[in-house]
Amino acid sequence: MPVVGVLLLVQLFFGLHYVAAKSLLRWIDPAAWALVRVAGAALLLQLLALRRPSRRPGRREWGRLAVFALFGVVLNQVLFIEGLSRTTPAHSALIMTMIPLLTILFAVLLGKERPTAARAAGLVLALAGVWILLHADRFRVAGDLLVGDLLTLTNATSYSLFLVISREYLVRNDPLVATARVFTLGAFGVAAYGLLPLSRVEPASLPWQAWSLAAFIIVFPTVGAYWLNYWALSRVASSMVALFIYLQPVIATASQWGLGQGAPGPRFYLAAVLVFAGVALGSLRRRDRRCGMLSDVSAAPPEVDCELHGRRRGAMCCRHVARESGRGFYAVPSEELARPQAWCAACDAALRRGGGWNEEMFEKAEMTLLCEECWDEARRRNEDRNPLRRAWRSLTGR
Repeated sequence: MPVVGVLLLVQLFFGLHYVAAKSLLRWIDPAAWALVRVAGAALLLQLLALRRPSRRPGRREWGRLAVFALFGVVLNQVLFIEGLSRTTPAHSALIMTMIPLLTILFAVLLGKERPTAARAAGLVLALAGVWILLHADRFRVAGDLLVGDLLTLTNATSYSLFLVISREYLVRNDPLVATARVFTLGAFGVAAYGLLPLSRVEPASLPWQAWSLAAFIIVFPTVGAYWLNYWALSRVASSMVALFIYLQPVIATASQWGLGQGAPGPRFYLAAVLVFAGVALGSLRRRDRRCGMLSDVSAAPPEVDCELHGRRRGAMCCRHVARESGRGFYAVPSEELARPQAWCAACDAALRRGGGWNEEMFEKAEMTLLCEECWDEARRRNEDRNPLRRAWRSLTGR
C-alpha cells in the first residue's frame, strides 16, 4: 500500500478514536483505561512480532528505545488524558494542531530535514483549515483551563520530538518489532500512573458496549494506527507524517455527523477543502530522487537526496535488506551505482527457482534505491558470515 494511503488509514483510525474513547470513558477511569490500552496493545504487538526476524538489542539500543517510549507512549498517553480532563475538548484539539509545526521545528533544529516550500505552504493551508473548523477565533486563555492547556501543549511537544528522534531508528529496523518494543517499555511507565485506578475497576460491571469499544480501540486506533504510522515514518520524513494529523479533526467531525450528532455546516466544508488541499500539497515530492523511494528501477540516478545523510551516491537492494535485519545478504557488482546490487536469502532462493532476474522478480523483490551509507548499514544488519548458514538460507530462503 502506498505511503499516502497508509497515512490516510492511520488518520481514519485516530479520527474515529475520539468518538470511541469519549463513549468508553463513561464506564472506566481515564488513567485505568490508559494502562489497559497500552498494555493490551503491547501484548498484541509482541504476539504479531514473534515470527519476525530481528536481532536482540544491546544495552545502548534499549536505552534509545526507552527514550522513544517515554516521549512517544508514556508522556503521550498520560499528558493527553490529564490535559483533556482539565480543559475542554475544543482547546485540546486546537492545541494538538501544533504537532506538525513543532515537528518541523525540531527536525530543522536537529538537522534531520531541510524545509521545502511545498511542505511549508501545505502546512499553512491545513493549519488554517483546522483552525476554522475548531473555531480558533473563539479561543480564550482562561485561568481554570490553563493547567490543562499547558499539559496538552507539553504532550504535543513530546510527541513531535518523538517523531523526529525515532525516525532514523525506524528506517534501520523492522517497524513492527520496533513498535512492539516501544509499547512494551511504555506499558511499564504508564503502569506507574494507571495501576492503582485499574485495581478499583470491576470488570464484571462493565457492559458489553465497553468491552467492544475497548477491543476496537486497542486493535485499530492503537496497534493498527501506531504500527502503520511507524511503518510510514520509516519511509518518509517525520514532518510529512505529522502533516497528516490535520485530517483527524475533519474525520472526527464527520464521524460525529454519521452517528447523528449534528450535521456539519459551511465552516466544516471550507475547513475540509483547506485541510485536504494542504495535505495534498505537502505530500508532493520527487520520489525517484529520495533514499528508499525508487519508483522506476531502470531510471535509478547515480546520486540520491537521502533524508538522513543528504546528497549521496546511490545503491540498490531488495526491500527486505533495506528495511529489516538478519535476512542474509547477497550482491553482484553494479557499474552504474556506488555499491553492488544486493538482495536477501529469500530473494536469492526465488532467483534460483526462477532462473535469474526478470521483470517479475524485480517487482517481487521491490528493489529499493538507497544512498551508499544506508546501503552499508543495511549490509551490516543483514550479512551472515557463517558459510554453512549462508548456503542453507540460499536453498531455503529462511
